[in-house]
Amino acid sequence: MGVSGSDTRILTKTSSVSDAARMYRTAALLAILHAGFSIILWKLGLLRCYGRWSDFWQILDYRFLQDDLLQNLWYLHGQPPLYNLYLGTLFQVFSPDVRIYVGANIVLAASTVAMVYVLARWMEIGTVMRRVLMLVVILHPALYVYEHYELYSVFTAFLIVLSITALAWWSRSQSRSALFLSLLGLALLIGSRSMYQLPLLLLPLSVLLLQPAAKTRRLTLVACALACVVVSGLYVKNSLQFGFFGTSSWYGISMYKVVNGGYHTEAKDMQAAEHCVTAHAAFSRPSVYRSCGFSEETAIPVLNQDDQNNVNVPDISRAYFSAAKSRVLADPAAALVHVGEMAVLWFMPSSLPQSWAPEPWKSPAFSAYEARFYGVLGGRYLLKPFGVHSYLMLSYLIVVLLFLYRVTGIVRRWRSGRITEKEFIILLAVFLVGYNFVISSIGEYGENNRFKFDVEFLFLLVAFESIEYGWNELKSQLHRRSAP
Repeated sequence: MGVSGSDTRILTKTSSVSDAARMYRTAALLAILHAGFSIILWKLGLLRCYGRWSDFWQILDYRFLQDDLLQNLWYLHGQPPLYNLYLGTLFQVFSPDVRIYVGANIVLAASTVAMVYVLARWMEIGTVMRRVLMLVVILHPALYVYEHYELYSVFTAFLIVLSITALAWWSRSQSRSALFLSLLGLALLIGSRSMYQLPLLLLPLSVLLLQPAAKTRRLTLVACALACVVVSGLYVKNSLQFGFFGTSSWYGISMYKVVNGGYHTEAKDMQAAEHCVTAHAAFSRPSVYRSCGFSEETAIPVLNQDDQNNVNVPDISRAYFSAAKSRVLADPAAALVHVGEMAVLWFMPSSLPQSWAPEPWKSPAFSAYEARFYGVLGGRYLLKPFGVHSYLMLSYLIVVLLFLYRVTGIVRRWRSGRITEKEFIILLAVFLVGYNFVISSIGEYGENNRFKFDVEFLFLLVAFESIEYGWNELKSQLHRRSAP
């Protein structure tokens, strides 16, 4: 007896629901597996969080997180406010204990692992490659290290993967919830990390590449416009309060560090602010710059501390920015060299910071595991017989060439017709990886490999998909050549 058309549709729908259920069940199991490993590492004491949040320039002193939190965040200019809001809320709802903080990070990291698996399924990565990918993700030491790191690394990585997952969901289902979730994730990202800026809220418009319907277009345009208006309030607030249109007042200091290679120079004219500040190391305490005329005081406690949220920092940063511009005009080649150095540093292992950078405590056993993991993933062990001993992730450099090949093919197909959903996800992921690479290279000097962690799992997703695609293309070419 044959199967009717209606029965076929029912079977197809049932199979689709069953596949989705299996996908989400596997994603949940992977999240639980990661959380279990994290707890074991924690309980065995192989990793430890110091809990000294105030050691970091990006985080307000603990008392400002406890008392008058919203008022203190209103006057925060050194960083976007949402990560400090997250910490302050966490410590007011729960206790200010490192166990609470690490536990929250484990939840975020486990959720990130689950979403990476879902994205791998939606990108149609084959079973074998998908299993290897998830093994790399589960074993990746950076995820465990940054769970114990007081900065926003896990928080940011979670928001980026959440935003991409929501955008992929939006492109697949046209669910309004998915659109709003993607905009929420991007808005939280911009409000938490200064390297991510307002134009990212236009990413949902890219869904129109797949769904150009008039109704979809109107909804997307209105939602993106409203999100931009809301988030731009942070920019306007800083412009009115401190005279700069952005999410962080440190832009000038960071720029000077990059173009000058992280060094300071002899002052040529102590009467000129831009020369006076450069006689001191970038990000010195504000009290150091009193001799340069930056001595304003205020009755607002959070702005009157000798830290990087001091009331004088926006003006100090403007002086550094002026010096940076002069430096670029005087010697553009040197500035490009320093940017190139940071571009190379981006390809170093994410959780092996420079010796001067603060990091969680690691046991010798975990450090040894970390070195071996990066040796395998980065290709160091394979190249060791040839005299290559660098920790540089050489495999990542090679994969970038595959990225270019893959994206070129997608763009070519897009010009001749509409791209597929999996190709759309690849373009989104490559865009964010490229954004992170470019912005960190021109805006940070010294911790660019840590910045890479934000998008590392997107990088790995595209890497494994591109390797599989390249292998299948090679087999197809060989088959065609061998055919009679």
